Amino acid sequence: MKIYIGIWVDRRKAIVAILNQPDRFDETERKIKITEIASGVEKRVRTAGGSRTGNSPWGPQQVVSESKAEARHQAQLKEFYQRLVKVVSAAHRILIMGPGEAKNGLMKMIETDPKLATRVAGVETSDKLTPKQLVARVGDFFQL
Repeated sequence: MKIYIGIWVDRRKAIVAILNQPDRFDETERKIKITEIASGVEKRVRTAGGSRTGNSPWGPQQVVSESKAEARHQAQLKEFYQRLVKVVSAAHRILIMGPGEAKNGLMKMIETDPKLATRVAGVETSDKLTPKQLVARVGDFFQL
């Protein structure tokens, strides 16, 4: 039995469609499983910037550390991508889709494992898909 996985991903969630395709001589039917995985990544909050204490224009400033917020955001994304890599690691072929940069971030995480990277059949830009549309797209892509 071969496992084909299509994953639609953005920074808020991922929808994973797993299609189990039986071998020619296997009499079991094709099974489809759809899973939605929340990212848990915090929204980026725009910090208003530093502020001055007192009325003096040359007084000490309160500095907002954007680098810490960005580092936390990147760490959360990395953890999300690692969870997705675990989900797709059993696949024979993988199709990655999504509207923004998240699909590329996931692909970079997959590329850290050379064996898994060879199983990626394609990375496509796509708008939001319903689970049924995702299953249909994966079936069409892999000609199942």
